[in-house]
Amino acid sequence: MTDFYKHQEEANTFMSQNSFGSLFAPTGTGKGTMMEQNIYSTFKSRKKAKKIRIAVVVTHRILLSQQLLQRVVQYHLDKAEKPAFTRISVHSGKETEFNGLEPLEQMMVAAYGDIKAGSSTKLEEEITKCINLGKDIAISTTYQSLSKVRKVLKESNIKATVTYLDEIHRGVGNDDWYKVLQQYVKVSDRCYGFTATPGSRRGRIVSLLGNAEWSLDMADAIARGLICKPRWMVVEVEGNRNLHLAQGVAKSFGKFEEKTGLECKMLVHCFSTREIQTIAESKHIKGLYATYEDLMIAEISSERGPRIDGIQFDLKDRQLWIDTLKAHKGRLIVLHIDICNSGIDIPGFNFPLWTYFSESETYTIQGNGRGSRLNDEDRKLLEQGLLTTEDRANWKKPFNTVGLLFFTDSIEADRDAFIKFILRSREEGFDPTESIYAGTGSSTTKPNPFDGNVAKKPQRQSSLEVEVTIALEQALKDEELEHILSMSKDELMADLMDG
Repeated sequence: MTDFYKHQEEANTFMSQNSFGSLFAPTGTGKGTMMEQNIYSTFKSRKKAKKIRIAVVVTHRILLSQQLLQRVVQYHLDKAEKPAFTRISVHSGKETEFNGLEPLEQMMVAAYGDIKAGSSTKLEEEITKCINLGKDIAISTTYQSLSKVRKVLKESNIKATVTYLDEIHRGVGNDDWYKVLQQYVKVSDRCYGFTATPGSRRGRIVSLLGNAEWSLDMADAIARGLICKPRWMVVEVEGNRNLHLAQGVAKSFGKFEEKTGLECKMLVHCFSTREIQTIAESKHIKGLYATYEDLMIAEISSERGPRIDGIQFDLKDRQLWIDTLKAHKGRLIVLHIDICNSGIDIPGFNFPLWTYFSESETYTIQGNGRGSRLNDEDRKLLEQGLLTTEDRANWKKPFNTVGLLFFTDSIEADRDAFIKFILRSREEGFDPTESIYAGTGSSTTKPNPFDGNVAKKPQRQSSLEVEVTIALEQALKDEELEHILSMSKDELMADLMDG
């Protein structure tokens, strides 16, 4: 057996050695699985200590908290074990069950369905029942409803055995939620925060959960083969953003398939609901149906709600919308603003596309990471040691290809924002020099660095590629000069001595 999942073992060892702490790891490396494994271990440990266990999963959206708890049930079933705990959802929204499973799995998961506890009184009643019956409890809730859980635990003079705070940067980023969290941690024996993007919230996270930290950086995750290597695909679109946005999205869809050989499952990061509507209702996007018979086009936003192929879903039926996407086997385009980055989990995207240059580091990292998950076939072979990171050319999906639209009418105006966006992405493992271009001036691109059949003769570059390459080279020189000017005399001497 390989050590492909060694990082998950490390994470669980960290949690077993620390009662409070933070776990930082890139999207796609299995933070949800770490929670599943730890909850499983927590409930199994009851055999040694005859005491009821209470596990609490907290997220910033109802659907995500329930998805995580469903996975805990499935984790037990995968081990052919009966999940001997009661599942309670604490939120004010609609109670949902999970339909995106095979019929037998649906029946098995339904046997361990949620008990809806929208109020503190109902929650106290259900917890009391479980205590009297000697049953363990798994609670899913949101940061918004966490005060109810805290109130019941405190007034009942009991503590949660363990709490998992998913997307902890969001939890501490909201002042009201942060105040609740500060009080909540007092009624939990163990508590762990998970995120891929601590960013500027790290100080609050440490203040809440202490200095103990386990982290997996992006470079290590890529080197271990846990996620796909990221690269940019820059798509040049004739015209301007206001008039030709939908045309650019449609063009990007075709260019992705042309350059990767994969069926496109695109997640379009839009700037606004207006952009979503413009793209969804355009002749260019609708025209894709004629070319790709298996194509599904979906959208979701707070203003227009969830839609699939033009059909409106009720706002309360987001779970049905998600299940429909998961069940779809063909090509896919999903238009959204933010919710698919961290609000709900829809695996399988292989082409995140930005319609704009986001200034938010958190949004950018989460948005780029939506395509980083491994292809299922690649994962199985990596698990077995039949694939390695040295032979990515043999992977079905070696890259997390992330798209950027660049409009010919605004190359000069957008160039600085584009360069800043590209350079910032280096911390995520992107190499600006490995970007590929789908330009209007040329149908050829730089050779794929993992392609063994690379042509030896130099290839033509598009006008956009020439423009960007020059700008990038200058930006890197300016960056290096700025670094040199900031160094002390001793640092400069040491640097010169080191060559």
